[in-house]
Amino acid sequence: MGLLRRSFSLITLLLAIVWGRAEIVLPRSEPVLGFGFENALPGIPFNDPVGVVSAPGETHRLFVVEQGGLIVAVDLASGARQMFLDVRPGLRVSPEAGLLGLTFHPNFAENGRFFVYRTINANGLRVRLSEFRCDPPDAPTANPSSERILISQLDGLDTHNAGDLKFGPDGYLYLSLGDESPLLDDVHESPQAIDKGFFGGIIRIDVDGRPENLVPNPHPAATGNYRVPSDNPFVGATEFDGRPVNPWAVRTEFFAVGLRNPWRFTFDPFTDR
Repeated sequence: MGLLRRSFSLITLLLAIVWGRAEIVLPRSEPVLGFGFENALPGIPFNDPVGVVSAPGETHRLFVVEQGGLIVAVDLASGARQMFLDVRPGLRVSPEAGLLGLTFHPNFAENGRFFVYRTINANGLRVRLSEFRCDPPDAPTANPSSERILISQLDGLDTHNAGDLKFGPDGYLYLSLGDESPLLDDVHESPQAIDKGFFGGIIRIDVDGRPENLVPNPHPAATGNYRVPSDNPFVGATEFDGRPVNPWAVRTEFFAVGLRNPWRFTFDPFTDR
């Protein structure tokens, strides 16, 4: 109705100009609508926050991801800030690098498992996906020595590292990866290679080792500490982008490809899309 009213008023104005009428009737004022901001955590400092995450089923605290390497737990009742995990040792930090992503296992309350994505210096720049644990699951802090590496990939540049990770409604872990920069042996004339490294897309993996799923194809970046959903779109692929590929070399972890730097993504809670 607002658009119709404004269109009608514009037509009235134009006709008035054409006919030389002295009186122009303007529409009544529209209500002012919009969004406001409120400081929900007053007095609590954060350094370069890049994410705010909640654990499944929890309503009493939030976890703030600081790019410099700290995950901070905030008690929503008291406003207290407590360090949950420190991954600063070895972290590579730049405008698009550092501690970038965090998500909790759907059964975190029972198993204490959560997942972290970051860039590190380890015989070169690497992007790394790791699992950590709280033991017991309701412990206020995580155990840094519980790290279990899932993917650790050499990267040529510290830009375009993407960095979001979430569990989908299917219970699988999704991770977004940027397109810069594969090492020279991972470069192909195609802007997206599915038989090289983990670049420029979103991967989908099974961190629970369901028996119906697959062992990943060998790759220096893949540890084997996960399985590949058997219905991932490139499982068994023999051709991609007009060229043949070896199905045993395909990164079957890929769920979506051709993405430049998918920094954040989400799932629609009503459609699961």
